[in-house]
Amino acid sequence: MNKNVLLLSGTMRSGTTLMSHVLNAQPNIAFLSDKLNWFWNRIFPFYILDNIYSLEQAFFEQKYFIKLILDYLNMDYVDFQINLIKNLSKYKYINEEILYNELHFSLSNRTSEIIGDKSTHSINVYERFIEKFPNGKIIHMVRDPYDVYYSQLMKVRKTNKITTQLKMINNVKDRIIISLLPSTIKKKYIVGNDIVRNYFIRHPKRIIDYWNSGNMSALQLSKKYPNRIKIIKYEDLILNTHQTISDISELLNIDMNYKNIEYTKIQNGKGNNFHGNSSLNIKFTSYDKSRIGNGIQKLSNQDIVYINNKLSNSFINKFGYQKNE
Repeated sequence: MNKNVLLLSGTMRSGTTLMSHVLNAQPNIAFLSDKLNWFWNRIFPFYILDNIYSLEQAFFEQKYFIKLILDYLNMDYVDFQINLIKNLSKYKYINEEILYNELHFSLSNRTSEIIGDKSTHSINVYERFIEKFPNGKIIHMVRDPYDVYYSQLMKVRKTNKITTQLKMINNVKDRIIISLLPSTIKKKYIVGNDIVRNYFIRHPKRIIDYWNSGNMSALQLSKKYPNRIKIIKYEDLILNTHQTISDISELLNIDMNYKNIEYTKIQNGKGNNFHGNSSLNIKFTSYDKSRIGNGIQKLSNQDIVYINNKLSNSFINKFGYQKNE
């Protein structure tokens, strides 16, 4: 019997990482975080997996991205592929749900009522997910666009310092990777001599476009599938944590342990205490309220004007936000 499948997504810098660890703290939910991007963005949209051969072909074309995951988990690629295909050989027909169940089990080695994965680059597959996973649910995170912009701005500034120091090494590494990647992936990801990850938007100004398009799509689909998609505000997770968990519990139709959502009990994927999103190198000891409203307080007038020109007041009001005019 296939498990209930949960997809967590939303615009980057909207609290998806925190939410993924809150969910994974529940004993009846086994949650991966950013481990199956290659599944959602490559295999899931483009392959009809009706036999072992097409799965092997998919593995060949996704080998580079799969190996990134397995290297992080200290798992051997060949063993992983052999064991997964062996497990799938018992099925007469391999659909997306069966494949995802087996992938998740192979990576997490956990059994729970619900299995899930977090990816901020999966908004474009929401409707296909709903159609292909009859027992699937989606949690979409949304956050004040000014705070999203500011958080991404801080991340880019930190990343740029590291990138400048490693520029020569990165150029060499990029060229090596380009020479090794299959042509099918090159066409999707390579522009000139640079690797372009089309699912990763680095510039903070571009993230506002993504905020508009992604949240518009999520809002429309949540109205079309009200029992399958739940929009959760980052601010509600921080300020009204218990009510937010109650809403998620109702969506997933499971009981959730409120003691497990205490911040000091949340762990990261390696079993250590979770201290917030490490991409900014900031450690928190509680659900930090001071991160709410930072954008308006700290952004330059020029940035605020840019954001205002991109936002529609009537649209952001639907999420309870307002333009700063």
